[in-house]
Amino acid sequence: MEKWIKNVLSFMVIVFFGYLAIACTDGFDPPIPGGCLDPLLYEKEPLDNPIGPVIYYSLTLLDKETNQPVSGIYVKAYWNIAFCDEFAPCPLKCLMLTPRSIDDNTAEHFTNANGNIDGQTFPFEFLDKKDKVLVTFDVEDTHGVYVAKRISFRYDYTNNSQSYTAYLLKNDAL
Repeated sequence: MEKWIKNVLSFMVIVFFGYLAIACTDGFDPPIPGGCLDPLLYEKEPLDNPIGPVIYYSLTLLDKETNQPVSGIYVKAYWNIAFCDEFAPCPLKCLMLTPRSIDDNTAEHFTNANGNIDGQTFPFEFLDKKDKVLVTFDVEDTHGVYVAKRISFRYDYTNNSQSYTAYLLKNDAL
């Protein structure tokens, strides 16, 4: 009886870790639409001339209480794309894909004396009106004076440059 219990437990451990291995894969397999009327598909809206290739961003960080620039703040920028990918069986339709981000899709900055960072993303061509790039900033004061913050911009084919001003709260103000 004891050997049987050990075998069952061993089998359960193998199944559990096998499930974890499958669930944690880095593969990206989008769902396959069932036909041209599937709600997963979108109408293609191709642009006459592709727009790109680089997206520019600018972020200014100010102290919420004093309205003064905050220098030396660490900012990590991440960007991800969502694009309308042609779906061959339906020539007028596309499938919106958002591939997983990779390490090449980041940039690290420290704010200058004016509390500003400027940067640009990887080259990206907007081919469809639904194509988007999401740029997210993780703002962290490595000295522990200000509260961490996350800020996101969304870019589409109509704009390739944005500026934003954010206000930082001091930790002791919470």
